[in-house]
Amino acid sequence: MKRNNNSAFNRTADTQLDNNISRLVKLAESPDKPGKEFTESLIKNALNELGQSGSGTNRESGNMAVIFSQWEKAAAMIAVVCGAGFGFLVYVLAQANSLFAVMVMIAMLINLFIHYGELIL
Repeated sequence: MKRNNNSAFNRTADTQLDNNISRLVKLAESPDKPGKEFTESLIKNALNELGQSGSGTNRESGNMAVIFSQWEKAAAMIAVVCGAGFGFLVYVLAQANSLFAVMVMIAMLINLFIHYGELIL
């Protein structure tokens, strides 16, 4: 299998892998498992990298970190506002529907009284 060395990602991933392997070989206490210093240094480096990337908000969700960007936050706020507005509109229309139903009933009663009044006269 031929490697594509043109992309920057492959080069940085290869160098990071090479650095981690060389550190593992240097810090190995036994051939079966990595040394304690190596695992602690990996954890420390990973935490430093996570602390440096401030592109969004981290929120712990089980074992996974969820990162929201600015446009996702804005889209969520717009969706909440539109949902609340739609709910309010449905409530107002339901109240207006009740009001219109009462007005139709009153108009029908008035029409009925007019009809019976014409029959009497």
